[in-house]
Amino acid sequence: MFILLGLRMFPISLSQEMYWYSAAAHNVLTLATKANYDNCVKTSPLNTTSTGNDALVVKAGGNYFICGIPTHCESGQKVAVNVSAATGTPETPGTPAAPGTPAPQGPSSATSLTVRQTFAAVSVALSASLIIW
Repeated sequence: MFILLGLRMFPISLSQEMYWYSAAAHNVLTLATKANYDNCVKTSPLNTTSTGNDALVVKAGGNYFICGIPTHCESGQKVAVNVSAATGTPETPGTPAAPGTPAPQGPSSATSLTVRQTFAAVSVALSASLIIW
């Protein structure tokens, strides 16, 4: 599985576990719309996490995350993640799989990953930009 961050694709392993932010200095707000993301709107987030070790499931399509600490989002501490759904034709219900064929995975496993993995990939890009900045 890959996630698209800006113009770069990052492979994501669903079994990977990484810790990605300091709970003392940051939090993560999940936003509903790109407009809220673009404008760093911190009111009425879909979800707020603040332990530094939070796992959130993302959906296929656009997912928008910002740091809710004052001035952090405005300083660029935000990420939009576009998750592509798995490609291929789903098996018709009632059609038996060929012997030795693994069972197909449902949509949730094909299109989900944890935010900690997403931010781990993003933290490399953000760290590089902060060093340059």
